[in-house]
Amino acid sequence: MPSLKRPASALPPTSMKRPSGSIKDVVSELQNGMQEEDENEQVEVRDKQKAQKFHKIVSSGSLPDHIVHMYQVESKKSKEGARAYQTKLINQLFSKTSDGTYRLMTDKHEFQEYRQVFQRTVAKDTTEAIPRTLMLAKNFHGNEVLLKKAIDNGEVVAKTDTDSNIEYLQFRKLKKEIARGNEEGERVEGTKKVSKEQAHAMADVMSKLKWKFQLTKADEKLMNENGGIPQNIKKLATKAKDACERLLKDGSKLIAQADLQGLVKEGYKTLSTHIQNLNNFLMFDELPSDASVNKASLENFIGHIAQDVEKFNGEIQAAKARAKAKS
Repeated sequence: MPSLKRPASALPPTSMKRPSGSIKDVVSELQNGMQEEDENEQVEVRDKQKAQKFHKIVSSGSLPDHIVHMYQVESKKSKEGARAYQTKLINQLFSKTSDGTYRLMTDKHEFQEYRQVFQRTVAKDTTEAIPRTLMLAKNFHGNEVLLKKAIDNGEVVAKTDTDSNIEYLQFRKLKKEIARGNEEGERVEGTKKVSKEQAHAMADVMSKLKWKFQLTKADEKLMNENGGIPQNIKKLATKAKDACERLLKDGSKLIAQADLQGLVKEGYKTLSTHIQNLNNFLMFDELPSDASVNKASLENFIGHIAQDVEKFNGEIQAAKARAKAKS
């Protein structure tokens, strides 16, 4: 089987952008490549049915981005020529089964090896300054005590602009991201992987709790370009935090009763951790374990909290019923 060699560098180490060009560009390039007559010397002939299958998957946007990048970018670097490289890729990407259907072979060694190269962690160390009033409202939710503590700890530094006489609060921002694209079977990076079934289960629970998770294209652009958190997601996180705090208040009354501790103790600990994570999220725009901010990671973060809220609420109701039966 022809070998697709791993490049020395799949992406520029300092770039946080996705591979140049779009899926539409790849489709257009593929169409042109399929229509042109190949008069050049070619090691192997492109399988027409596999090429058509490839075209269809690319058009749907469901092909993993590292494969798209191999076809679109790495092919142009190949010594054997772009078309020869693309032909090998297409022919190796599919396997025809006994019933005549085609199966994607993305688990092959060369594709898996390139996927690892395609994923790169990049750290951006920047310094930002925000007017004091805006920072107090946005990052500290009007809490002067927390803001003063951050200043005392040296986490933010007060600077006054001599021209406008406006006080700014300066802080250092270290942002870690993963340059990557669609990956089969994965919904979240930096956190636990979530299956489709788990994702549906979390969505059902959020629907029961009336926690509306919705992101517009503008919201996703904000996250992808600046790592910012959309306001509607912050409102949802605040709602989740309020729910956790209400349940903890109910649970604390039951924990005082020794015979009911087992029913609520673990749930109490879990929600306490969620509240701490939600506070960090609302104040610093950070997810647990430094997970990158994207639609999947936010759904996972809020969805797991929703499941634990529903579970703990059930435990509290069971504990209350048990206490009532004893009285």
